[in-house]
Amino acid sequence: MRNFPGSYLVFDTISGEPPPALYAPSIEAYVEWDNRRPRIDFLIDTGSEVTTLSLEDARAVLDTAWEEIDFDDPRTHVPLAGITGGIDAYPLELTLTFVDDVDAPERILTNVLIPRPAAPDADPVWDIPSLLGRDVLLQFGFHAIYEENSVYLTLPD
Repeated sequence: MRNFPGSYLVFDTISGEPPPALYAPSIEAYVEWDNRRPRIDFLIDTGSEVTTLSLEDARAVLDTAWEEIDFDDPRTHVPLAGITGGIDAYPLELTLTFVDDVDAPERILTNVLIPRPAAPDADPVWDIPSLLGRDVLLQFGFHAIYEENSVYLTLPD
């Protein structure tokens, strides 16, 4: 069995020592696009149907191409609903590379959604981290054991 180790991270920005309930299962992946390959920490979200990038992470992946996204194009517009409400998103085909416990990569080509940024004077509508959704998670086994501080994804050999 191939094991892809994750960790428990705090994604909320808070001051002081965070309580255990704020630590969430996460895994890092390299997100590849147009010769760029930043490492992104994804919150593992079994409640999300799709994988999404936070605005900050989308900018890290896309660099200057970020400014060319047309969130108003009806051919690519995707409505995205969640706990923070509804928002438009832009799908982009990206490669996610996970590294197992013996440093062997597993590459997954998938559509990742990038949320529309809020207007500068608006309250943040999509102020959440990058989410690894069920579209990718269903390709793995997912194991989270809080008592053992253990998070990992698995694939058969």
